[in-house]
Amino acid sequence: RSSDLGGYSLTQEQVKIVNHDMQPGHLVRIVAFAGTGKTSTLVEYTKRRPHVKFLVSCYNKSVQLYAASQFPPRNVECKTFHSLAFRNVGYKYKHKLRDVKANNLSKVIGQRLHPVHSKRLLDTLECYLSSDDTDVQPHHVPSNVRRAEPNEWRRYVELAAKLWKCMINLSDRDAGMSHDGYLKYWQLSRPVIRGYDCLLIDEAQDITPAVASIVLNQTTPKILVGDPHQQIYGFKGATNI
Repeated sequence: RSSDLGGYSLTQEQVKIVNHDMQPGHLVRIVAFAGTGKTSTLVEYTKRRPHVKFLVSCYNKSVQLYAASQFPPRNVECKTFHSLAFRNVGYKYKHKLRDVKANNLSKVIGQRLHPVHSKRLLDTLECYLSSDDTDVQPHHVPSNVRRAEPNEWRRYVELAAKLWKCMINLSDRDAGMSHDGYLKYWQLSRPVIRGYDCLLIDEAQDITPAVASIVLNQTTPKILVGDPHQQIYGFKGATNI
């Protein structure tokens, strides 16, 4: 056998991944099903390059904790995107760090809302926060609302924009700042992730368009790993391995 991984022979596909040296600006996409050894292959990739500083970025905490238990700590750091955002901007909102609640919306935006309208407003905001858009747009309003109330969608766009302005205002304690909120705020700043030679994005199918834009704006070489049936195919210009 040409190589091994923890006592097991590497497949031809795994050998190709492990032997691939990243170059500046490279974006590599590894498309594989669950249970095919994606993570163990990446662990081997990092172990064979002890001189390279890797950042493994994950969207959820459970994936990050598992990754931290697998990758060599000497040259690999494992962090969630939320922790990266908190370190840069989220910490400023510690005094108002909480989810935006429907029963508090009327106070925040200065007008009374029916519970149904509050729900639609929060849905619009949530869609905006996960998007890569700069401003709240009509397509952030739930499609069923746009169909049922074709003359009302502008109201939700305006209210969501007003709510977002209150959220990012450090002095407005009535409007909480959610975790996805400060992540969105970080994305809007077009951040540069420094201090690493290569970014590894595990479970890339789980990341939102907001996070995807952060990743794709980095000039550091990137390896994306995800399920073939999910939105990993949305990463244009990537090299498949």
